Order: sequence, then structure tokens, then C-alpha cells
Amino acid sequence: MLGALIGVSGLIKPESILKVLETTIPEDFMEMNKKALDLGMAMGFMSVKT
Repeated sequence: MLGALIGVSGLIKPESILKVLETTIPEDFMEMNKKALDLGMAMGFMSVKT
């Protein structure tokens, strides 16, 4: 959901979110969370364009 919010609003840079995630999420889960963030951002961006 965070990725979708970023995709819709464009208020936060994805790089900033990734920096925070890297300090709070165990390393084993980072790749999965990066993929989820990317997917959410794409979906949020697409919803704004249509």
C-alpha cells in the first residue's frame, strides 16, 4: 500500500523509503519488500494516468 501511495501522490522519493526500509526490515525480507514497493508504485501511477 505504501508503494501505491507513493505512485499516486509522488510526494516521497522511492529512494527515501528504501533507506528507511533498510534500517527497519531484516535483510532476508528486503528483496521481497523492494519488489512490493515497485509493484505498488507502478499500480498507483497507472491509476492516476487512467
